[in-house]
Amino acid sequence: MERRVEVHTTITRELYREMAYFQVFRRKKTTLPLGILGYLVAIAVVVSKLLGYYTVDQFVFGQFTFYLCVALLFLPFLMVGLTEWQVKKVAEMKNTTIGQSHTLIIDDEGITTRVESGEAGFHWIKLREGHEIGKAFLFYVRETQALAIDKGQLTAEQADTIRALAIDHMGKRFTVHRW
Repeated sequence: MERRVEVHTTITRELYREMAYFQVFRRKKTTLPLGILGYLVAIAVVVSKLLGYYTVDQFVFGQFTFYLCVALLFLPFLMVGLTEWQVKKVAEMKNTTIGQSHTLIIDDEGITTRVESGEAGFHWIKLREGHEIGKAFLFYVRETQALAIDKGQLTAEQADTIRALAIDHMGKRFTVHRW
């Protein structure tokens, strides 16, 4: 039995935003846990200093460490701000991916994408990695370029077929993110 899904999809601003946040915070498995750990250490250092549990003079790089930890407290807000700025800038560009419509054909051979100007095919073996996130399937053709399929534009059966195809053909290169 040939498995095949054909879907016409449009990259919305909301989908692009979710892709951007995924790229920054969750694509690499270690980014979020290490970021949280670093943030907790930074909070502990700053609070300990402010409550007088240690002075910065007690350690060789104490003052540097304290100010570094203070700066780290602002890093998540900076990253969110930069991600939002990126989404805004991409949305304002003339030749943007936001609003772009394309037809995707997903089958046992791979993924074919069609736009007005032509089509491109990607065999499963050529795809770098794939992810199923809350609202989309993302299949990376390059380090920072992904084919996105909005799950809101799929039936449950189509989503199940795409997931099964990706698992069968990509193996460990495909990850389902449950949160």
